[in-house]
Amino acid sequence: MWTDYLAWHWKGDAIRLGYVLLGKGPTLLLLPALSSISTRHEMHPLQERLASAFSTITIDWPGFGDQPRPALAWEPAAYVAFLRHVITQLHLRPFATIAAGMPQPTHCRLRPTRPAPLEDSALLRLRGAGRCRP
Repeated sequence: MWTDYLAWHWKGDAIRLGYVLLGKGPTLLLLPALSSISTRHEMHPLQERLASAFSTITIDWPGFGDQPRPALAWEPAAYVAFLRHVITQLHLRPFATIAAGMPQPTHCRLRPTRPAPLEDSALLRLRGAGRCRP
């Protein structure tokens, strides 16, 4: 397991976010739930199970996780920009993205604006999330 931090800027604020890499093989991007108690660590049990067949990465969402939280009004555009930054900066070409507890409107909004490396990626949601039609 390899833990590191990624810097991202939004509306003039520098934000530091933790991420964890584990395993080898096709890349799976694991996104924790957007929740006040959610961090990349909630994905660790799943990451451990998948690491024998996949290269997994899980990252904290901006405004969540174990790093200081800037006092910003978070909006869907910020999260879309953040995902683009992550994919670009970490040179990801995910085979699939697994999102925990992703609400339908946010989940669906990501599809048409996703960066090119996600075009062929499957987007899976963990149990409890609503349905999104392709």
